[in-house]
Amino acid sequence: MNLLHLFDLSLRARRDAPALEWEGTTYTFGEIDARSNRVANALIARGFAKGDRLCVYLANRIELIDLFLACVKLGVIFVPINILYREREIAHITNDAEPRDVITADNLFTSDDDRRPDVMLDGDTPAAIIYTSGTTGASKGAVLTHDNFLSNAVNLTTCWQITDRDRFLLPLPLFHIHALGNGLHAWLASGCRMRLLERFDHRTAVDQLIDFQPTLFFGVPTVYVRLLETPPDAARAIGEKMRLFVSGSAPLPAHVLEQFRALFGHTILERYGMTETFMNTSNPYAGERRAGTVGVPLPGISVRIVDGELQVRGSNVFAGYWRRPDPTAAAFTSDGYFRTGDLAEVSDDGYYTLLGRKSDLIISGGFNIYPREIEEMLLEHVREAAVVGEPDEIRGEVPVAYITGDFDAAQLERICREQLASFKVPRRFVRVDAIPRTALGKVQKHLIRFQYRPPTSHERMTGLPWDASYRDGPAPWDIGGPQPAVVRLAAAGAFAGTVLDAGCGTGENALHIASLGLSVAGVDVAETALAIAREKARDRNIEIEFAAADALQLQHLKRTFDTVLDCGLFHTFDHEERPRYVASLASVTARDGTLYVLCFSDEGADLGPHPVSQEALRAAFSGWNIIAIEPERLQTRFHNNGVAAWLATIKRI
Repeated sequence: MNLLHLFDLSLRARRDAPALEWEGTTYTFGEIDARSNRVANALIARGFAKGDRLCVYLANRIELIDLFLACVKLGVIFVPINILYREREIAHITNDAEPRDVITADNLFTSDDDRRPDVMLDGDTPAAIIYTSGTTGASKGAVLTHDNFLSNAVNLTTCWQITDRDRFLLPLPLFHIHALGNGLHAWLASGCRMRLLERFDHRTAVDQLIDFQPTLFFGVPTVYVRLLETPPDAARAIGEKMRLFVSGSAPLPAHVLEQFRALFGHTILERYGMTETFMNTSNPYAGERRAGTVGVPLPGISVRIVDGELQVRGSNVFAGYWRRPDPTAAAFTSDGYFRTGDLAEVSDDGYYTLLGRKSDLIISGGFNIYPREIEEMLLEHVREAAVVGEPDEIRGEVPVAYITGDFDAAQLERICREQLASFKVPRRFVRVDAIPRTALGKVQKHLIRFQYRPPTSHERMTGLPWDASYRDGPAPWDIGGPQPAVVRLAAAGAFAGTVLDAGCGTGENALHIASLGLSVAGVDVAETALAIAREKARDRNIEIEFAAADALQLQHLKRTFDTVLDCGLFHTFDHEERPRYVASLASVTARDGTLYVLCFSDEGADLGPHPVSQEALRAAFSGWNIIAIEPERLQTRFHNNGVAAWLATIKRI
């Protein structure tokens, strides 16, 4: 069975029924079918065939629906692109998906042929590749099959009792799984009447709700927060016509659910899903909708908690990450469960509560802290709050709260101490202008950690902001990057096989080499530098391992290397981040190969005057070819007065 078998319950069986309202025009299901047939035949004329990819960079509009249905009919893989993405992010998707074409608002097309193409499709046929939002790193393409979409659509229309009598208002972007996988498919599977909005605009949302009189509405928590501004009389009028409000894509604060219920007379139905899995759990339509939970497993979906992590299995779960066999294998257990990365707990009667992302868990003095618990409490008193872990010498990590708007830190601390265990009380309450979020409202905590971290020892030492030095210019121990000599070598393909950048600093050289398709690992003694290296890798959508290790801890990489690149072998500094590269090189398990060394010495391209350099290198790399490189842009020698020399170098550059 494929998606067309499901869609034809509306496209053909209800072809004369009103289907879609878009910009003041109403289209029947038959017209929607014919429009997509014309686009499908236009794609055929452009050389598209089953298995080809089509990237679509469009805001909500009827042509996006035409393109999706055309792809479904041809077996072409639909690849939506977030319209908020910019050149680098778009380039990552197009380079990864390798589409036959990219459609924007400037190159829409159709044909005069409205006959439906005849293409053999089955449930395993890929229908779409949807790229993950990147809240924790570089986005990956989730391959979603006809079966995945179909099973999810059947589940939602059945469990939420969506029928052809519903009137559905959809304000969410179709480039996201929420609107595409849930909204669009619930509409086509049920045959209901849908009004599509280009976007949610809180200034006109109430007018749309009153004018269309929907019975069904999908939103995200930020949408429902905005709707709390609705005048009471209008809220009551909307609530009288409404059958079901649904929320997802981010946690719905319990106090928002309660305030919304008081205003509109409806309890929002919260559910839980992911790009890779569609919907996994849902509060019941007819039973208790429990605040703060995501309900119970949907039919046909197995859910379990292992070591605190929620894992799922079922026909809703994706086929894998596009052209990424290793991440795909790592995402599944040996018995076929998908590791969601979400921490959860389950009540005795089967209701699941999300505690946060596994990567967001804070471990402080051996105690587990779930940021969402603190955030939920803070959100009763402030507009926005996000809690992340901050390194602490004594406890390992401590929670820090980032808050928008005005607040009284002393009062918040007092409230926290009254309601939370002492180890959960945020160490600091930091006011910020904005909390970074994805287009669907998910908080991007990895960006918070980077943007709002406390000053590093390097910043305190130099008085320079990190962005002015580590990120874009020379760093104390690897002169920042990129190094002209290393870049030239990388471009010339001088590095062979697997490369280790020992003393990678902020990662520029490793990233240049990785961009050529070589396998690279980067190691540095400074975790603060590696935070920037990892962020750069995410920004450039490059998968590379950066590890924090000092002299004798490199064996944990469990890899062997054909090439070792060392960018800072001959630096010495008298501060806590002093590198120990010679010893670290001696501990690397490596194949016989080549060692490239950047030398900072008055003698030019030489192994340098460091008292242990040549002896240590020859001993550690017996049989290796050792090549010294002189970076042209640096003409100073670093000694223990290196900070002054480094600052002078910045001024010259």
